[in-house]
Amino acid sequence: MKIGNLGISGVPPMQTRRVSLRALQATDMPTLYSMTIEYDVLWRWRFSGTIPNYETFVKSVMNGSLANYCIVSTGNEKIMGLLSSYNADLRNGTVFVAVVMGRKHFFTGSGIEAIALFINYLFNVWPLRKVYFESVEFDYQTFSSGEGKYFKKEAHFKEFYYFGGRYWDDVICTISREEWMNNSNVQRFLSKVAVL
Repeated sequence: MKIGNLGISGVPPMQTRRVSLRALQATDMPTLYSMTIEYDVLWRWRFSGTIPNYETFVKSVMNGSLANYCIVSTGNEKIMGLLSSYNADLRNGTVFVAVVMGRKHFFTGSGIEAIALFINYLFNVWPLRKVYFESVEFDYQTFSSGEGKYFKKEAHFKEFYYFGGRYWDDVICTISREEWMNNSNVQRFLSKVAVL
């Protein structure tokens, strides 16, 4: 499967054997709110440790977003996480993405599969040239092996976040359309996991 092609159905793949992406629904919000305010998750998400009230959470997810998808388990539809694209600048072809996974799905590979499907979707649906994402340093260390292979580090802000008695760096990474569409590692990965 060539990622730049849309496949038989005319849309990018939105499912692997483990995860499916489905449009965010209002009924998903209570589950997602509970998931994102868990202590292990809270620092890995947009709120950087603060606990918003429910209404603020809903507004922050919906306002200024280009697309939001629930990550659900293929087969039983249980919510595993959320993917969001926000701060889209379609004139200049850029967008930020964020992912949050429930803590029982950390380090399972499910988040990586979901992110790959989502980025592929964004590049196939909008005329984007660059996708940005940022991470606090202790989270970045968990996926830094993909630097240079799947994404590039574009900015590094020293001692940006305070957590656990110390300051942590903020890392901003990018994926360009051209690199994504022509990356043989991406092609191989999605060819193995995507369900058309």
